[in-house]
Amino acid sequence: MVYEDLTTYTEVDTANVWSETTTRCTGTNVRRDSDSYVYKSYGANHFGDFEHLLDVCVTGVPTDHGYLGMWSLSTAPESLVDLPAGSLVVEMQYVNTGDSRMYLRIWGGATDTWSGFVVGTTYYLRIKRATTAFTCKIYNTAANRDANGATGLIDTLSLTSGTTLFEYVQCGFGGKVADAYAAKTQSGYSENLDLQEAVEAVPASSSIVPIMHGVGMFAVPHKHKFPSFNSRFPKIIPRGLI
Repeated sequence: MVYEDLTTYTEVDTANVWSETTTRCTGTNVRRDSDSYVYKSYGANHFGDFEHLLDVCVTGVPTDHGYLGMWSLSTAPESLVDLPAGSLVVEMQYVNTGDSRMYLRIWGGATDTWSGFVVGTTYYLRIKRATTAFTCKIYNTAANRDANGATGLIDTLSLTSGTTLFEYVQCGFGGKVADAYAAKTQSGYSENLDLQEAVEAVPASSSIVPIMHGVGMFAVPHKHKFPSFNSRFPKIIPRGLI
């Protein structure tokens, strides 16, 4: 596993409700109308097909209508209601007693929902897009999630997305929902975000080949490095897709 260093993420948070350690992004008493988000840019058009791993937990809820954004991909970082149309979202809402929901959402479009998360319980997610198939598998343990099988699979949320390429990943955000429940607060965290992208290193070995520059008595030998037979240029490989 190669977890994101969340201390390198940018926090937009005037109410100081978010905090980050190396691997955990925590929201504490995040209001439903909170205009706040924690994000990182990976450069334009970075995320096409992907498979991200993430652990999520809601630790505190109001009597009803709490909201907490756990993960998103977008072309601009924002709170929920200001995200560009087509952004991909995972969120958790405590609606009321006996009605707690995890949403897979395409902002401005469709949603799929799993009901029944337990406050204080960690859930292990495998979030994936392959062309237009956008899914989130919810597991009961990290080991079962990593095995990617049927064991421990609680539910699979599934939507059909567009093929927009995204720049920004978010590990926490508020809803900015201005309704009758705007002051309701919810707490929780996302943790151990693994984008499953690995950089293949260029081998240090290379061949030294002398080349003569110039002609006749003025010819001067120069040493030029050429890549060895087995070397490769650095490239990004989505580990979860091979």
